[in-house]
Amino acid sequence: MLPMTCPCKMACFVTSLCVASSATAGLIDVHTGSQTTQLRSGHIESMFQKTDDGISGDDLITLNETLLEDGITTEGAISVFFADTAQGLSLITLIGGSDGFADKTPGPSLLGLSLLWDGTEDTSLVNLDSGGYWSASMIGEDQMFGSGAFQWEHGLTWEAMALTQMVEGQTFDLDFVDLGIWPHAGNEVVVQLITFGDTGAWEVAKAEPFDESHQIMMDGVILIPAPAALSLLAIGGLRARRRR
Repeated sequence: MLPMTCPCKMACFVTSLCVASSATAGLIDVHTGSQTTQLRSGHIESMFQKTDDGISGDDLITLNETLLEDGITTEGAISVFFADTAQGLSLITLIGGSDGFADKTPGPSLLGLSLLWDGTEDTSLVNLDSGGYWSASMIGEDQMFGSGAFQWEHGLTWEAMALTQMVEGQTFDLDFVDLGIWPHAGNEVVVQLITFGDTGAWEVAKAEPFDESHQIMMDGVILIPAPAALSLLAIGGLRARRRR
């Protein structure tokens, strides 16, 4: 049974995207209150080639190493970014991470996550190798809902969730709840929005800490998918609509 005794701290992502195509990537405007953060998707073409069992252990390692190689700290962070993958344009949430140094004392962490998105099929993928659960089902016409908890050992293990095959007009809401993230100090755990920069490397566009009162709300809609995802528009017959 998952531990649920730690005080909860919440960061709520009611997220939507405004995507414009470019020569190499999709551009995504993420609105946070009165602020807009523009994210660009990068290519991780080898990602999610085999998804029968969700996100593989190899993919999980690649996600962590991809960000580390560009100087982004994953340990003690919830990292949200967009990538062109073998499953099309994908919203990826890397939950925890490791800097590669094993000489540390691990601490248990637990994150609640819920995701509401336009669609008629479950296009979510998860890795729960370290513990937790995830369930997704249709809750209305053309809407899917998934929720669960992700459990990991701070600095030693990590998990991930991805929403794949994203298409034009699709919206989603993403909520995070801190159910006990080690070391249980809000200012030491951040949710970071990551973009693929002009230098050809991943960069942190915005980072927000979990704390007792902090809430993050984002809204928008995908207008045009990244070029690599255009071929997916004919798949599945998605009748996306803007969420009101």
